[in-house]
Amino acid sequence: MAAPAVDDNFLRQIFYNVDKDRSGFIDEIELQSVLSNGTWDKFSIDTVKLLISLFGKGRPGQVGYDEFKKLWNYVGDWLKTFQSFDKDKSGYINKDELTQSLKVFNPQVSEDYVTSLLYKYAKGGQVGKIFFDDFIFLSVQEQMKRTSGNTPNATSTTTPSNAPSGATPPTVDENFLRQVFYNVDKDRSGFIDAAELASCLSNGSFEPFNPETVRMMITLFDKTRKGQINFEEFKALWKYVEDWRNCFLSFDKDKSGYINRDELRQCLTAFGYQVTEDHINAVLRKFVKAGQGWYIS
Repeated sequence: MAAPAVDDNFLRQIFYNVDKDRSGFIDEIELQSVLSNGTWDKFSIDTVKLLISLFGKGRPGQVGYDEFKKLWNYVGDWLKTFQSFDKDKSGYINKDELTQSLKVFNPQVSEDYVTSLLYKYAKGGQVGKIFFDDFIFLSVQEQMKRTSGNTPNATSTTTPSNAPSGATPPTVDENFLRQVFYNVDKDRSGFIDAAELASCLSNGSFEPFNPETVRMMITLFDKTRKGQINFEEFKALWKYVEDWRNCFLSFDKDKSGYINRDELRQCLTAFGYQVTEDHINAVLRKFVKAGQGWYIS
């Protein structure tokens, strides 16, 4: 869909065709109607929402023409990246190709992590195939992990040279956070509760945060004590979570995505606790998740 240089008249015609109400803006449904993942299917709505959140500056959940033009070029750049990893020209990314693409972001990516992505993004039961729209989504997520504090210098840009840059900020900026907040504030009250907050927090295993953790964070940042937080409180909470994520990553020595027994011991010792094996076992028993063995996510 993205040519090396699509002229302005062509893009204006596309934009005009989908801007049915002639508002000068298009929303996620209108944008989805002009994006194809190469299989004659529309882009996934999650990818479309992500793209609008990256480029929509004027109206929440919409893009104007100039933003659409940047978005189109951005998708075109990702298409080139997708094709560079699609070595067998199958039109999708298989397990080996996905592993190679993820190593751009994390040279120590684990096979289990790759497998989890293949299951997460399987379309119609086609496990083992990542199509273009989902490739954009997961790659941008990986970019954001790398650029939102997963390096010693959180303000430095670590975007790989063969991945598009420009829309993903080196740190999570206020416009991005406002879009996240707006997306989960379903009743447009200006506040989000624990359930809404949980929907936008992931523990790295594609599962929502533990409800107890979410409630604890609401309590920490909710100045009105009503079980809700506004945008300013959400912004402070988001940074707090990022700081703890950096701490988690510093103890996750093997980059497995979880804290094992030895790493937990080092963590608790660093916090000033004099721990025994019984203490460590008790912590592991308390926080172990069903079927996950002896580790903490």
